[in-house]
Amino acid sequence: MKRIIIFTFMLFFSMGLTEVYGAFAFKNNKGNKLYKKEKYKDALKKYMDAQIDEPESPILHYNMGNTYYKQKQYDKAVDEFTKSLTSNDKQVRAKAYYNLGNTHFQGRDYLKAIEYYKKTLEIDPTDEDAKYNIEISRKRLQQNMQNSDPNEDQDQQEQKQKKKQQDQSGNDNQKKDNNSKKRRNRNQQRKERWLKKMQSGCWML
Repeated sequence: MKRIIIFTFMLFFSMGLTEVYGAFAFKNNKGNKLYKKEKYKDALKKYMDAQIDEPESPILHYNMGNTYYKQKQYDKAVDEFTKSLTSNDKQVRAKAYYNLGNTHFQGRDYLKAIEYYKKTLEIDPTDEDAKYNIEISRKRLQQNMQNSDPNEDQDQQEQKQKKKQQDQSGNDNQKKDNNSKKRRNRNQQRKERWLKKMQSGCWML
């Protein structure tokens, strides 16, 4: 049964700033607009320009982390999310921990992912997405433990799986297809609901 991890990204706008930070706020908010248009490289340039005015801004580090994540540059995303944890704003820290969990999940470091999702819950115990992602991460860990064999390399495992599939009878495959069809439909409906949540996940302050 296939389930999906929930990715929620929140862009932080700069509001309530004095005129001293006007240039910083303008560049950061411009970067957010480009991010929403999925122009991640251009958004990153704006965030970097804003760093000239505020090089240690946790907001910028957080937004840059999201941008690196979208470009699958996960090491850089981890670095930026970690730097954003210096924020005094609990909401920024909670979302940074959450996205660190997502980033480590993509790297298949499920123990680390669970650790950061738990840190999210320490700040916000009501975060249902973090709870759900912990469940999925634990399932992935269990699958890895069940599938791992120290005496076989990856190629041997793949060959073994292919042979197993070839040895199955057509009738058995048909039964599996029939039995799993309803499950796939239910999972698809659930996936669509989560995707809607993911698509609306770029919240702005």
